[in-house]
Amino acid sequence: MEAAKAMRALAGYTADQWGLVTTAQANIAGVDNETLARLVEAGLLDHVRRGAYAATAAGDDAIREQKAAWLLLNPSVPAWRRPRVDPHGGVLSHRTAALIHRVGDLPAGTIEFTVPRRRASKHPDLSFRIAQLPDNDVTLIDGLPVTTVERTIADLIADHIDGGHATDIIEQALRRGQVEPDTLVARLEQNITRQVSRKKAVDAEAKINRFQENLVEIRETGAAVDALRENLAIMLEEFADTTVHPENRTKRRGFRFTQ
Repeated sequence: MEAAKAMRALAGYTADQWGLVTTAQANIAGVDNETLARLVEAGLLDHVRRGAYAATAAGDDAIREQKAAWLLLNPSVPAWRRPRVDPHGGVLSHRTAALIHRVGDLPAGTIEFTVPRRRASKHPDLSFRIAQLPDNDVTLIDGLPVTTVERTIADLIADHIDGGHATDIIEQALRRGQVEPDTLVARLEQNITRQVSRKKAVDAEAKINRFQENLVEIRETGAAVDALRENLAIMLEEFADTTVHPENRTKRRGFRFTQ
């Protein structure tokens, strides 16, 4: 197939998929793997990752790798035909979600997804968490499904990130209006108190109340003083002590976040 005809065929996907197309989608459009390789050689396509290409005319995209990885979870189905919570795909979450929301400064590491069931990938830079995400825990950013800021923060605290990183994320989210104190506290309270014994739940409730007071102070003052940051970091470490650490769950079942 000649290059111009192949690019027109691929445009049926790339036009509404951030300039991206998977190998499976290209094949459905009648563009075979050999033609894809020639288009890369001609400078018309970039090879983003195994099974995914980008039209060079699409320009740079800071989260192109994450978008391509998401497409490859369900490679034959166009992005616009997928539900927000795709039973055959996944939602970007944890550190990757924080990166996309532009909160905190966590090292990215792997591209992290929350998926509804166990799955494997040939891509070593992908990792999966198993959970049944409700629709209200997922938001679309440039059409890409990502856990909400509240859910992302709760996931990261349950993942035992250090208090300093957690505090930075919460501060930034509050200042930008990405999260409200009441909403965040309700999310944390829901997940913490359901995972601890009744005795520890009483202690956790007291910590939650103090935590909420600090969140409100950050929002109202617009900036947290060093003492307040230190206090928040300590309390977040205390939250980690009351939650169930993922390593304490069996590897067979995986860590399931409480709904």
